[in-house]
Amino acid sequence: DYTDEVIGIPQETAITSISPDTSIVYAANQNQLTIQLSQPVIDIGTVSSTSIAYPEGMQISLTYSPIDTTILLQFDEPFASLDTIDLVLSGMVDWSNNGTTDKYLTLHTYLLADYNSDNLINVIDLTDFATAWSANTVSYELGPVSGTVPHLIPVPNGKFDLRDVMAFGTGITRRLFYREEDFWPAAATSDHW
Repeated sequence: DYTDEVIGIPQETAITSISPDTSIVYAANQNQLTIQLSQPVIDIGTVSSTSIAYPEGMQISLTYSPIDTTILLQFDEPFASLDTIDLVLSGMVDWSNNGTTDKYLTLHTYLLADYNSDNLINVIDLTDFATAWSANTVSYELGPVSGTVPHLIPVPNGKFDLRDVMAFGTGITRRLFYREEDFWPAAATSDHW
């Protein structure tokens, strides 16, 4: 079909922005990632993932918006704590019917029981947990959990009970037996537990 509308210059499709930024630690409640592309695509291809907690890959849905050339990744499974998720977007075809090289992204996830997101479990987090328990603020609930330490996946049951205490205790145990440098090299300190 003929068109006098110029769509773009044939070139490799690039990722121009990612939201939220992949350099941050992803919170448990973040389940979407938006990728802005440099040009329109006619096929968004597929996404595959591997992680410590999901070695067979996570279920991820893709949605493309031609209006702003963005791909929305919807994570259909919860993030595990202290996980590293490697994503590969492959098989994209741009507007000029050219294939695109695979795109690689890496995400790092939250520390379970770190309520103030400072990458430490300390007295501040213990206070937040105890206050939430007293007020029955179940959004602070941690358990029960599935997975293996330290890559735990909360499966909240709508009530505070011993499983929440054990999950919080597991956070402290992680801090005692796993070096912080193993997870956040730039944030490594030895004066916190």
